[in-house]
Amino acid sequence: MIFKCVCGSKIRVNKKDLGKKVVCPHCSETLQTPKPAVVAGKVKDSSNKKTGSRNKPLIFGALIGILAASILLAASVFFFKLYSQRSGDSQLAQANGPVEPS
Repeated sequence: MIFKCVCGSKIRVNKKDLGKKVVCPHCSETLQTPKPAVVAGKVKDSSNKKTGSRNKPLIFGALIGILAASILLAASVFFFKLYSQRSGDSQLAQANGPVEPS
């Protein structure tokens, strides 16, 4: 397991040394290592290596939501422009009156 000293250097300790005091090789500070987590009688490493994988569904869902919102926005802009062009043509025809053939 790796943890940081107060001086900022990274210190690697074995699982068997968790919960014990160690000396930083850079600043000679005596530090208490993190205690191991005990789950159902087994020692579990307190560093969670799977933290990034837990966030993947959340990020994936957010990207899907942003994509869906973008598609809806693009479709609404397209239909708004289409509707305004059609209603503009009919309003123009009403304003000019009937067109007589020449």
